[in-house]
Amino acid sequence: MGGIGSGNRYRYGAKNTVEGRTSLDINRWARDGYLTAGRSFSWQWTWGDGSTSNINVRVESAWTIRLIYRTRSGGEMDWTDVDYSIQLTRTPCRFGGERTWFLCPGRGCGRRVAKLYCAGRYYVCRHCGDLAYSSQREDAGDRALRRAQAIRKKL
Repeated sequence: MGGIGSGNRYRYGAKNTVEGRTSLDINRWARDGYLTAGRSFSWQWTWGDGSTSNINVRVESAWTIRLIYRTRSGGEMDWTDVDYSIQLTRTPCRFGGERTWFLCPGRGCGRRVAKLYCAGRYYVCRHCGDLAYSSQREDAGDRALRRAQAIRKKL
């Protein structure tokens, strides 16, 4: 692990980052009260150029949600309708209550995750989408610069 050139963000074949993808956050939905059975809602993202993307979510039960949206990926001209279910699970919290998780719908995955990212046509965990965090691609100089900027922001 490590060595010359490791972590270089410009190398051929470097992973895409989660920061450049739309994501679904189950913790935010639970906090905002969206996860009641029978409820439907629309989630929307606004891009820097003013365009928007949205996805329709239907909570079918306490253990299943359905995502309904249209997509075109990889330079396709035609839109494709996508409609699939994602299983949920819950774990008890230490001081009462419970926490809700997505079970990744990726083929054979089933990981318990708080966020799903759009990787191609479907929303999957970052492992199935082959995504990394941008901080994982920083070298020592970039890391020092990011930390210095964070300190400047606090001041």
